Amino acid sequence: MKIRLLIYLTLLTATLSAQSEAFEVRQRIANGVENLNVSPGAVHRVINREISGDDFSVKVRLYYPSNQDSLPILYFIHGGGWIGGSLDTHDNISRHLANQTNSIVVAVDYRRSPEYKFPIPLDDCYFILHWIKNNFEELNGNGDLFLVGDSAGANLVLAVLIKNIESNMPVEIKGQILINPATDLRDEAPKYSKTPHNGFINWYVPAEEDRNNPLLSPITYPYIEKLPKAIIVVCEDDKIKQDGVLWHNLMLKNKKSSVIFELKGVGHLGAHGAANSEVAKPAIDFIVNEFNKWMEI
Repeated sequence: MKIRLLIYLTLLTATLSAQSEAFEVRQRIANGVENLNVSPGAVHRVINREISGDDFSVKVRLYYPSNQDSLPILYFIHGGGWIGGSLDTHDNISRHLANQTNSIVVAVDYRRSPEYKFPIPLDDCYFILHWIKNNFEELNGNGDLFLVGDSAGANLVLAVLIKNIESNMPVEIKGQILINPATDLRDEAPKYSKTPHNGFINWYVPAEEDRNNPLLSPITYPYIEKLPKAIIVVCEDDKIKQDGVLWHNLMLKNKKSSVIFELKGVGHLGAHGAANSEVAKPAIDFIVNEFNKWMEI
């Protein structure tokens, strides 16, 4: 009995410590965005919703650039190392994308680790994908759906795409837009060893052997040819730059359309991308321009 109690107390202490540390990380990420002092752009309408599942709920935020009927939908999955980021930290970039692409942006507030480990954050994102599909008419979408994500959010985008492809009734997705994507979480990827991301990955997926799963390391997925076309942004001084470059090359190798932009002299966009700051402007402009080319086809 005493041994069981000791084990329980040890696990409880570790859990509370992780939650406390996660709170601090979330605050740092939120403060990093807020301290850039970028004024949010005006959009026609913003709607907050809470979508209920069987025994859970997921918040989403909808951004409408106008009252125009039948617009494309950009489904945005935010980054933050699977533990941080929120609808609020990525509010500016969501507004900007809605306005500049003339699309409805649906941003998701998935549950995060360490409280909710893999696959729960992914399951939340996948759940909202099907909610969008089942509510295109109500949302005022025209049926064209694109997935957007930054960093860990881009990793979740790719996991959603793979999970969707492997399902019995896949949703039609027209494109993937990836900013600083994390495509390889395997232990043999040393790029994470000296960054906070290593600790974040440990919280998201504690078992090292699980990281070979394509839903965690999409670079291992054997059916790249089934994925939709891509727009990719990497940064010259980002420690995970090669993840995006390799993904772009893998798309091309499998005869899939992919364009890539490298932002010079900049590390991981992080707060700058979320806030849509001047630092991120060349990269975001590239995304908007390439997306609008898609719409002209």
